[in-house]
Amino acid sequence: MNLNYKKIMRNYWGPVILGLFLFLWGVLTICEFAFGLSLRTIPRNVFTWLSVGAMITFFVWLNIRTHRIAQQNKPVWIRIVMRCVPPASIILILTLIMVTALVSILSYRPEHVIEKNGYTMVARVHSFLDEYVYYYLYKGPLFYGQNMGYEYYGSGGNDPLSQTPVPEPKRWSFYDLDGHVIENGPAIENEAIAETEPPLETKELDVAVIENRENELVFDISMDDFIESYNSLFFRDKGKEYLQSKSEWRKFTYDDAIHSDHETSQFEFSEDERIWSQPTITVYVPTNADYIQEITVNFDEHGYSESFYAQFEELCFYTLKVFFPDMEDEQIVALYEEANHLGNMNVFLNEDGYKKGCVPCVLYHKDGVGIYPYFAIGEWVHLCIIPVTQEIIDDYAQKGVEIREIE
Repeated sequence: MNLNYKKIMRNYWGPVILGLFLFLWGVLTICEFAFGLSLRTIPRNVFTWLSVGAMITFFVWLNIRTHRIAQQNKPVWIRIVMRCVPPASIILILTLIMVTALVSILSYRPEHVIEKNGYTMVARVHSFLDEYVYYYLYKGPLFYGQNMGYEYYGSGGNDPLSQTPVPEPKRWSFYDLDGHVIENGPAIENEAIAETEPPLETKELDVAVIENRENELVFDISMDDFIESYNSLFFRDKGKEYLQSKSEWRKFTYDDAIHSDHETSQFEFSEDERIWSQPTITVYVPTNADYIQEITVNFDEHGYSESFYAQFEELCFYTLKVFFPDMEDEQIVALYEEANHLGNMNVFLNEDGYKKGCVPCVLYHKDGVGIYPYFAIGEWVHLCIIPVTQEIIDDYAQKGVEIREIE
């Protein structure tokens, strides 16, 4: 059977044009996913507005068709419905135009093509409240590829790369094609800090376990104590602090928590929240007192890179060092390496994800501090630190958890 394409276009030009753009969007989405590409700002906005034009064309065609139907000898209810189509179409078209215009304005990112570290890159400027420039591998006039690094220029809403002269970034980090860090800073600023500022006094905590609310164990230290101790240890080795103050962490409040039946605040820290796969630290705090229920160090296994995993291990090291200040560094390294290895060897199903009532494969403990790994399919890797008593340890043992006392 031969198709009469001219007749199809004459009668169904609206759906054909809309269907063509939906098909192109599908092909574009598949290509972006398969090859790790993203449309650049101007090509994406142009394509978006052409798609809006295709939808408007479809509505015009629909109104013409419904007008013809309304003129025919059809049942009354059909003619009423057909007469409602034009005003509804006008409202939809105006809404579509306004929403698309707003999204185009808010999503616009100035772009610059530059040479850096031996690569041609697309520099995309994000400057809503703070001025960040993210660098991506150049893939031609239409696309950009994988993330190659970022620069932070401080608070503001301008394009730092369009200024003359271009200001110096306050912080930056760049990677090679395999995700290895090849440059980060500010190295000079850190050296100046080390030379001009007296070293922070290392704050070693004497951590004890107490009961806060009913059936809720906590460490008798505050989140501020943890941050101060962590930063003092980090400063001793790196010449700078790492964790920001509690007020800068993202905060969520829930009716209960992994190890509590009571309302709990969950604080999460990431060195750069704009990088989704950046390792994080989460601290669970009861809402009625300034104690710590639990701390987890988290790694996105699905966005694995060697640099991110090295950062994850660094977070594990200094977090454990806060709780075991007298333990040798080599022993702490061996502890988190062994725990994380067992976590990766004992992966749980997605329905057994990290939630209330979950049972780990192994529990390490020393002086009331319990440590266990947890990794479920589709989730992040967690190294978890919780307060434990002998009763808690025995309960885990009865559930089949392997118990290992830290010597």
